[in-house]
Amino acid sequence: VQYAQIDAAQFPTVVSYVSVTDSTDVTVGGLREEHFTAREDSVRELPILVEEIGNNAEGVTVALALDRSGSMEEEMPDAQNAAMTFVRLMRAKDQAALVSFASEVRTDQTFTSDSTQLLLAIRALVAQGGTAINDAAIYCADLLQNVAGRRAIILLTDGLDKDSQATLEQAVQRFTGLGIPIFIIGLGSEVSEANLRTLAQSSGGRYYFSPT
Repeated sequence: VQYAQIDAAQFPTVVSYVSVTDSTDVTVGGLREEHFTAREDSVRELPILVEEIGNNAEGVTVALALDRSGSMEEEMPDAQNAAMTFVRLMRAKDQAALVSFASEVRTDQTFTSDSTQLLLAIRALVAQGGTAINDAAIYCADLLQNVAGRRAIILLTDGLDKDSQATLEQAVQRFTGLGIPIFIIGLGSEVSEANLRTLAQSSGGRYYFSPT
């Protein structure tokens, strides 16, 4: 069981967004109340309501962070296409912001459900400068901190963090207990996989390697 987010805003009602996978990392569906146990201070809590998230579920707010450092110049068209595919798959209930980073981090498009605005912002990205992964992750966490509902960060990078003001430890600390998962895609052979995996897992997210 992997926790993506815990929402206690309506305490004593607590909502936990979780994913359940088997030993081969395949998602398990069809789970019911009897498959879960919740305890507080070792005392079992009831009732539990289990709802499988489907196409009719509430929307999700995503900070989409793309590496636009100089080393991304050759990969940028493919990275942009991938990001645009993601935007086109968004539902009307979803919204996203585009964040890009090189030596510095910036918001290229604020949170919106308007896919046209997001696509224009993605197409406008130009690769140049260094790489500040930790700063970008913290920047996205700050953007999402006060957003209600389901939240997530998707970050794509091809390189090593050479320009962040924040350390990996500071980035991990920012995400610990925050309830905002960051899903990191490491592109190519130059990524620092250990650091990216540590950051993703500390948030309740996942790290994925993409060779191209």
